[in-house]
Amino acid sequence: MDAPPADNKTAMNTLRAILFFLRRSILILLIVYWMGFIGFTLEKLALGGPHAVKAFYAHISGEVFSWKWRPFVAQQLTILATTVAVGFLEWWTSKRKPGKPGDGPFPKPS
Repeated sequence: MDAPPADNKTAMNTLRAILFFLRRSILILLIVYWMGFIGFTLEKLALGGPHAVKAFYAHISGEVFSWKWRPFVAQQLTILATTVAVGFLEWWTSKRKPGKPGDGPFPKPS
């Protein structure tokens, strides 16, 4: 006895759920990154001033003697733009519900 073939709706629901978890996981990781970045910056600023902040980020980048602030700021702006883009995508897809109202990544079984 053969099993009935899976329909396209099942495959789309699975793909939608996978993409939902992927987007949400990336967004959570980026938010945790920014919380750590801001926390370490404020800690170093409070304990040692601007020179301690510069020394800390030069140390973690591995370029202690030739650290430049422009590539560092460009990298942080790229990560910020990615965070905003993923956050907007998450917000937009949560507002735009395909199908009937109430259909999310896990539609109710019919």
